[in-house]
Amino acid sequence: MICKNASKGEIRARSKIRGKSVLNQKSELQRALEKQKERQVLAAQNLAKQQAQEHTISNELGRVIMQRAARLEQKNLAAAAAGSQQDQPDSINPEYLNARAKLRATQAAAVYSK
Repeated sequence: MICKNASKGEIRARSKIRGKSVLNQKSELQRALEKQKERQVLAAQNLAKQQAQEHTISNELGRVIMQRAARLEQKNLAAAAAGSQQDQPDSINPEYLNARAKLRATQAAAVYSK
C-alpha cells in the first residue's frame, strides 16, 4: 500500500519495480487518446446502424416501386389488348354508328343550307 504522502523518490522506485504507475494514473494524452478511440468506435457503430437502416428503407422502397411498375405494365398491356379489339369494326357499338351517321347528316344539311 502506498500512502498519499509518499515522496517522489519512493513512488519512482516502486513504479520501476512493478513496471506500472503506482498511483494508477494516466497521462492527459493517454486519456485523450482513449476518449478519441471510444468516439471513433461509437461513430463507426452509429454509421453502420444508419447504413443498415438506409439499406432496409431503400430495399423496401425499391421493392414497392417495382411492384407498382409491374402492376402498371400489366394494366397497360390489358388496355392495349382491349384497345386493339375495339379498333376492329366488328366490335363497334351499332348505336354509336347510328348516332354518328345522324350527326354527319345534320352537319351536312347545315353546311348545304347556308
